[in-house]
Amino acid sequence: MSPPRYRSIRRPAAPITYVFTPQPSNSMLLAPPPDTPDSQRPYHISVSLNCFTPTSFITIIRKNSWDGDLVGDFEIGANLTQNPGTLCLRGNEFPISELLDSTSHVYRTTWHWKVKSFGKGADKPMSLFWDDYQGGGVLSCYSSPDRNSSNLLAQFTPRAQLRRQGQVMEPPKLLVTSVGHDLFDDVLLSALVS
Repeated sequence: MSPPRYRSIRRPAAPITYVFTPQPSNSMLLAPPPDTPDSQRPYHISVSLNCFTPTSFITIIRKNSWDGDLVGDFEIGANLTQNPGTLCLRGNEFPISELLDSTSHVYRTTWHWKVKSFGKGADKPMSLFWDDYQGGGVLSCYSSPDRNSSNLLAQFTPRAQLRRQGQVMEPPKLLVTSVGHDLFDDVLLSALVS
């Protein structure tokens, strides 16, 4: 069921919390705690300006190092530009609107992320379902629209407080369940885009 790239990754026995750490020059690192067995390698995330559309920014995600394996990238521009926003994953680019649907309700917003697989032996399409029902800015990702603990894949917790001099900041975090590691790249990209 997973896209071909994931099949060789060993699934950890327990959830792992990855931490987003700011780096110089519009970039950040997503990494597990040191010496965590069966965790994903660090993800290097950088943001740059599109020189042809100065109101549009490109976010690039790589594994292992700043010039390591390309996971994907996405470009999001200001609403006034003609650029619809695109995402490239597994070497294929799409308008973000083809991959992500957003619905707002009175007490919750939900996002439906369509996972795309390509090439020979590609699996049937599958989906990730995000919502903000927990409150406090926490976004939860599920493998089905049922949204219960048995199909929880990940939880993204953004920074919850304003910066204050002398105060230690809790960094943004991405908790990924054992099953969520099967779709880690898609979970990460959809969290960043959502």
